[in-house]
Amino acid sequence: MKQNSILLIFCTLLMSLASCQSSSSENPSDISSTDTKSISEETTAQAYQLPDADYDGYTFKMLARDNQWDRMEVDFDEPQADVIYDAVYQRNLAVEEKYNVTVEGVLLGDDMYTPVKQSVMADTHEYDMVFAPLSAAASMGRDGLLYNYNEIQSIDLSNPWWDKNIVNDLQINDKMYFMTGDIGVRSKDNIWIILFNNPIHQELDLENLYDLVKNGTWTIDKFHELAIQAVKDTDGNGQFDDQDRYGLITTGEGGKNFYYASGERIIDNNNGEMTLVANNERAQAIIEKTVRLFTESNIVYDPPTWQDAERMFAENKGLFYSEIVTHIINLRDMKADFGILPTPKLSEEQEAYYTHCATNGTAACLPISSPDIERCGTIVEALGYYGMEYLTPAFEEEALAAKYSRDQESAEMLDIIWDSVRYDVGYIYNIAGMSDIATAMVNQKSTDLQSFVEKRRAAAEKAIEKLSENFSIDQTGANS
Repeated sequence: MKQNSILLIFCTLLMSLASCQSSSSENPSDISSTDTKSISEETTAQAYQLPDADYDGYTFKMLARDNQWDRMEVDFDEPQADVIYDAVYQRNLAVEEKYNVTVEGVLLGDDMYTPVKQSVMADTHEYDMVFAPLSAAASMGRDGLLYNYNEIQSIDLSNPWWDKNIVNDLQINDKMYFMTGDIGVRSKDNIWIILFNNPIHQELDLENLYDLVKNGTWTIDKFHELAIQAVKDTDGNGQFDDQDRYGLITTGEGGKNFYYASGERIIDNNNGEMTLVANNERAQAIIEKTVRLFTESNIVYDPPTWQDAERMFAENKGLFYSEIVTHIINLRDMKADFGILPTPKLSEEQEAYYTHCATNGTAACLPISSPDIERCGTIVEALGYYGMEYLTPAFEEEALAAKYSRDQESAEMLDIIWDSVRYDVGYIYNIAGMSDIATAMVNQKSTDLQSFVEKRRAAAEKAIEKLSENFSIDQTGANS
């Protein structure tokens, strides 16, 4: 899924020559996802040969939530003006032609768990695949409603269109009930990032932020040092509100971003060997630094809504803005230039940058009511394969790098961000209610992590034991 930054420059130049327009004024309807898809991804895809099969016009049904974001994952009957929607159309069309099937989208409300359970219990086979939020996917897998990807012969999770990090972090007892990767875009859309306001950065004459990232010195202490310089009582009334300027604008969940960026987790998982680790020395350090950042000197402002947060950042009222990737798209009309950064590390000694995906991000799930799981697996594998060829390049190169991020170095930062996503059993399964431990500590203005964890230790260990039981039963597709 990683995109080559040099290739990005090449694609951008080609689009500029073809349109004689700047990318900021480009009409989305004038862009073809197939014209600018990543050459490197296409070459990679061509190295793999999908198996041949003819499924005699079978209708493959994909379920997703009926909202403006999730519907992009499933089905469109004709080419679309929007480049990402069109890439979904091209992905599905390629699968249809390869296997003589019809790919059909089914859109329902926000609750994905109930319709899947009802279909499984009634054995009605209403959905072949479900794009479910990570939290719902985890619940469905835990409760025996989904096939284990590792038991499906026609799916190979070592293929490059599957997310290796989710396998490494969330596999329990060789069971993997939901997957992310090139098959969809909503998991990438829900990754947390940092944006910075370039005019404020220039006004304060701050050091080059991209160089900090590349040099490994982009830490939470450095972030704090820079953010505090931006704080300004703009109207001079002695009170800080939405008329003033801040070091960081974010929502109430923003603290969680810094916790997971440190590489810490609530639960350490090694394929089912799960241990509560939320009160170790590094976790204590990141909690202390995060609470200090969020409570000291009006550095952080948490507006009433995410719409207010977007508006304030667009109005140059924050040096930094912490949110998920989709907000880059929402800020495409922002007049001031902004850049993209990974969330800072705990310290320079930390080996890599990390980030996490919000549970609103979706994963591909396969209900156990499927009458032919190997046929289903073959089609799902092809959706991932053609997702790598069409969908991911459209999302990363066109929608993000060419249209919305404002400089080539931001695209390099996205390379780092895509590779840095990690997952936490404690967060996905909300072990003992600790999924948002950092936000809780910030709200309490407390750094007593030891007491916070110890109060929940018994419940956490019981939840881990129960989760282990759910994933230890020998099965083909489901718990009995």
